[in-house]
Amino acid sequence: GCQYLIAGARANVGMKAGRYMFESRILEVLPLPDAGGFGRKGAPASKAMVRVGFSTAGSPLVLGDSEEQVFFETDGSFCVGRTRKPVCRKFFRD
Repeated sequence: GCQYLIAGARANVGMKAGRYMFESRILEVLPLPDAGGFGRKGAPASKAMVRVGFSTAGSPLVLGDSEEQVFFETDGSFCVGRTRKPVCRKFFRD
């Protein structure tokens, strides 16, 4: 179902130097079905996730699929390419 939907977006503004800030907001968090549905044991549990970061113009649109990306994830991880490092607590709603 839609709990496995993945979407990506890219802005076309180039950054050369300085500091940049942007903001994103999670408007709604819905409970997801547990453990893959249909009673299958060992299936990965579903989770709502948001990734915010930067990538090069030629990299894939979905963050996490390339070495040319850096991003933060809602579980508090900072990812560089395919390397993930916990840096803060999980992001929650306001």
